[in-house]
Amino acid sequence: MSKSAIISIIAAVLLVVFAVQNSEVATLKLLFWEIQMSLALMLLFLFILGAGFGYFFHISISRSKKKKAQIKLQEGEEPESINLS
Repeated sequence: MSKSAIISIIAAVLLVVFAVQNSEVATLKLLFWEIQMSLALMLLFLFILGAGFGYFFHISISRSKKKKAQIKLQEGEEPESINLS
């Protein structure tokens, strides 16, 4: 078996164990809303939401750094072009 198959099996087993151990119903209250769902499902949803926000901020910061680098390059001397012919 390949390493990725073994890792996938281990991750699936851990996910099942996590879901079984956290199957009780949890209540989330936010302002006027009240949501009841499985604790495992709620944690999974919040993890995915947090990862999405982290990815969004990572992309925006890397774009900002790239723009700053381009501005610095334009303010300074242009690098010499290399002729490969």
